[in-house]
Amino acid sequence: MTSKPAGKRPRYLIVGGGIAGCSLAYVLGQAGLEVRLIEAGEIGKTGASSVPMALMNPHRGRMARASELDLAGLHAMQELDQDLRAQGLDAGIHWTGVLRIASNEKQRKKWAKLTVQQLEPSEISSAYHAPFGGIFSAEAGWLEPDKLLRALKQAAEAKGVQFFENVRVQTLETGFKLETTAGIEEADKVIFCTGASENRGFDLPEFEPMAGDVIALEANITMPYPIAGAIYGMQNKGLIYMGGNHRERLEPEAEDIERLKESSSWFLKDLKDSAITQVWSGIRAKSADNKPLLTELHPNLWFFGALGGRGFLCSYHLANVLAKKLVTGELITESEDLV
Repeated sequence: MTSKPAGKRPRYLIVGGGIAGCSLAYVLGQAGLEVRLIEAGEIGKTGASSVPMALMNPHRGRMARASELDLAGLHAMQELDQDLRAQGLDAGIHWTGVLRIASNEKQRKKWAKLTVQQLEPSEISSAYHAPFGGIFSAEAGWLEPDKLLRALKQAAEAKGVQFFENVRVQTLETGFKLETTAGIEEADKVIFCTGASENRGFDLPEFEPMAGDVIALEANITMPYPIAGAIYGMQNKGLIYMGGNHRERLEPEAEDIERLKESSSWFLKDLKDSAITQVWSGIRAKSADNKPLLTELHPNLWFFGALGGRGFLCSYHLANVLAKKLVTGELITESEDLV
């Protein structure tokens, strides 16, 4: 929808239609609640959630130790996939397992302490460059963000959730009156899921913008499994997608893209001479302590975001946590409450 929001004042108004906003709309809609979502652009076409691929791998960071939050996120995504399939919807989720290749011997020794499958160099496909071996997370996988967001939107709309695209919030007044490009919006509770949006017509929590890129390459190779790490990637419909480049400078330069390709070539053989067919660049929001923000700014005014690199892994789980708070009033006070 792109027309002016209409109808009676909803109980919940969600601002932002990325993975956080769509996940929350789906959860609240499944509970039969009155929900409206407004998005400044088109669902899945702008912001960090428009990335062409995303991994669901709980073994993150240099230590690759899966946190309780990331494991909870993975299991919640498995349940979501089942729920959407039961509704006849394709969420674009693929449970293929995910490979992490050790960059050096020191990293291999650290990973040896983990309770995840360890792989010797000889056990890893010759398509990869893996002289130090790696680890394999059999439960993990990857997804197509556009398909997932469309499935969440369709399922939420079937429960009565209203979606309005190309509607931008300009100011927020007391009493939760939002001036938008389509008119005035009001609700009982407002939740901003705006990611790293630059719209500052209202006060939101401070976060660190984190820029990154994804490149699509034409490569005459087969990639048996997605790979995770500082460089991550997978294969879909004949293209290899590789992501990385976490930098402070928000706009990419030519050397950033070449560096990403060069780094990717270390992990995947025969990739160096492949042609780049597409480049995606975006900005994620990350909190100072790298923990997601489910923050009540004022009574009944919330911010849900700053998910960093775990947006597609943990948004659905965190949406359930926040929805419980919104409906029951239960407190979210410590990081462990997010699990």
